[in-house]
Amino acid sequence: MEFLERYPDFAAYDHSFSQNLTKPGPSIEDIVFEEATVNGTKKHGSKRKFIDDEIPTSSKRSKISQSNSQPNSQASVPDVDMGEIEELCNNGTTLTTVDREEWKNYIGPQEAGYQKIQIVFRFPNNEREKIEIPDTTQLRALFVFLDGRGLNSRDHVFVLTYPQRKYFCDRLSSLNLRQLDFNRQELIHVDRK
Repeated sequence: MEFLERYPDFAAYDHSFSQNLTKPGPSIEDIVFEEATVNGTKKHGSKRKFIDDEIPTSSKRSKISQSNSQPNSQASVPDVDMGEIEELCNNGTTLTTVDREEWKNYIGPQEAGYQKIQIVFRFPNNEREKIEIPDTTQLRALFVFLDGRGLNSRDHVFVLTYPQRKYFCDRLSSLNLRQLDFNRQELIHVDRK
């Protein structure tokens, strides 16, 4: 079965990955050193299993054997973080669900008397990106643009200068740029909250 048939989308792959994390791994008793081929020649390893009453020679082995001598209760109890992983896989709220060009769906109509606004984004890593949109576009489009670049809009704030203004994704996102008094050219600094 090919990879694309097994995992038609990211959610299927994430679900499979989270299922593999809950399965217990092999214990030290299951591991047997086998013959290994190195550069075309066979290197013979020791075919030895550890026995429970045998004392390992190094401290690393003793820690491993002590953890394996305990009942397998830890492997059967799901990790606390697994609930978060399951939620992300099932609800599809990860950043990968935002398309890089999805912000264009939020561009406002070009009504009579509209103006084009040139916006230059300055990201936290000092990269810059320029876009041009009509002033009838909602502020929400700029935050979706930010999400499409891999930055979470809930963790960042837009800072504009002259006069200084700050915009958060949860406030004023339904207003358009004309209502927010955007200039024809704006430099938006994207800062962490």
